[in-house]
Amino acid sequence: MNRIEKMKKEKNGLSILSDLDHYAKGMISELSDDDLSRMRWYGLFYRKREGGFMVRVRVPSGKLTSIQMEQLADIADHYGDQTVAITTRMGVQIRRVALGNIPSLLQALKDAGLDTRQTGLDNVRNFMNCPVAGLQSHEAFDASEILEEISKQIIGNPLYADLPRKFNISITGCYEDCAHSRLNDIGLIPQVIPLAQGDKEGFRIRIGGAIGKLYANIGEDLGVWIPKELAGDCVMALLDLFREHGNRDNRNKARMFHLLEQWGLPKLLDELNQRMGQELPKVVADVKEHHHHDHIGIHPQKTTGYFYAGVSVPNGKMSSGQCRKLAQLANEYGQSEIRLTAGQNVVIPSIPEIRLKRFKQEALLQELAYDPTPLYRGLVTCTGKEGCDLAIVDTKTPALRLIAELESRLIIRREELRIHWSGCPNSCAIIQTGDIGLRGTKARVNGVLVDAVDIFYGGSIGHHARIGALLKEKVPVQNLTDELVEILIDERYFTGIYLKKTQGIGYV
Repeated sequence: MNRIEKMKKEKNGLSILSDLDHYAKGMISELSDDDLSRMRWYGLFYRKREGGFMVRVRVPSGKLTSIQMEQLADIADHYGDQTVAITTRMGVQIRRVALGNIPSLLQALKDAGLDTRQTGLDNVRNFMNCPVAGLQSHEAFDASEILEEISKQIIGNPLYADLPRKFNISITGCYEDCAHSRLNDIGLIPQVIPLAQGDKEGFRIRIGGAIGKLYANIGEDLGVWIPKELAGDCVMALLDLFREHGNRDNRNKARMFHLLEQWGLPKLLDELNQRMGQELPKVVADVKEHHHHDHIGIHPQKTTGYFYAGVSVPNGKMSSGQCRKLAQLANEYGQSEIRLTAGQNVVIPSIPEIRLKRFKQEALLQELAYDPTPLYRGLVTCTGKEGCDLAIVDTKTPALRLIAELESRLIIRREELRIHWSGCPNSCAIIQTGDIGLRGTKARVNGVLVDAVDIFYGGSIGHHARIGALLKEKVPVQNLTDELVEILIDERYFTGIYLKKTQGIGYV
């Protein structure tokens, strides 16, 4: 039995809540490794480099009220480092929280209607949905209620706080795959079946997506259809299969796609059908899908006269002041609602058309742009060495410097250019799905060990999802701009990108 399984057998992670007050009165040095690990069941991750805890907050479907955004800003000010970071699973992080402040912080989050439970280790992580669910005229339907249904069954339930490994779920009723169905252990995407008595709403099922240190796998379509009213039961049945049969000996083989490899598709479908009490109908028709969309920009909603505004958050990191201003804009122009995206950005829904001109003039939108340049639009970064003990290199500050340098040297005639940068091989910035992916490592230059990256190329999310290929290894960060300029202007890899000229002379 591995250490984590042994630790869970000794004490379920959810049961540590009563211990947190005691821990908070002591010092970090007094806590065992198992104590610190169990704290992750409540989203509490000790970061030695920061001298405090990173707190991961669950935001199902990425939906926040403006009051909750203001409360997150207050919590970040009182207990953290005055910043709020958006994750690639549409949740948030608050950093540099002192051990002694944990009980007060958790109470403040609870008062705000926010939850940290089961956001770490062997649990179902934040539930992903289309960030503009219910707003678009071209979505099949709004799947939010299904996510709420399964959330009630999973969160706080000790049965689902003891999985073989972490587990990711995406359910969306839109056709743009902005909830990354192919990267989740379970991904439900809409398919409406035409019947004589009328259209029937339902889903196709994908399983086995995963991005991590040891693997990058695109989820497989099971080739079956589930009606909307049974979707929650189907997700829970698949989760139970993983809970009961996932590998608990080797954590490197403990994801849903490993179970699919072990069993094969026919056996897994047979097990699922038995648990559902019926044979799920097979579907062979192509899935109706649109081009993947990041929802940046100002777009019409299905309600005539209303628009949503997707704004770019550079590096996915906001100051508490920016959070408060966003909340004010949502109150003043929208309906007091804010939504987070998997691209670490923010959407303000339901802005009346007659107020758009005034909205566009708001000072905050100079910092968080609704019309960002292609590189800022597509930037995704993990925390990096500044805040994560696992990271090998810094990411957030170097990424902004990289973008500025590239924009000074290139003309980019593309809507977006997605650069994803992770500080280590764990791929929290899902680097294998970027147009360019950067993976932190080290290299020797003249005998000196320096920060470096491995460069991936050609990743994609959406209808033609694919895993990027490793292009170059151990490129020193100090040389990264030059290396990327060469790649980006090479028509074997990209089109629509050109060198700027200065007095007729190219930069390179």
